Amino acid sequence: MPKWRPNGGKGHHYQSPYRLRSIALAETDFGRTVYALRARIERAFGNAGSFGGGLAPLPAWVRGWYRVHSWVAAKLLINGVRIVQEQGVTP
Repeated sequence: MPKWRPNGGKGHHYQSPYRLRSIALAETDFGRTVYALRARIERAFGNAGSFGGGLAPLPAWVRGWYRVHSWVAAKLLINGVRIVQEQGVTP
């Protein structure tokens, strides 16, 4: 399918090669498939920051890859347990 505006989104200033690559990727079958999955991804992870104790801004002591990774993993696990408990499913 041809683009409505062939140069749309490319602007008149420097564009990151990563941005240009993603624009080009969006025109492929793979890119369209990934974009179609975006709504499911947003639904799956959209509430991760909106519940009490969710992915709020990191505390000052969470710095460095290992601590950030551990912090985010723990928060996603807590959110998953919360969702399962709300659905009434017993482990």
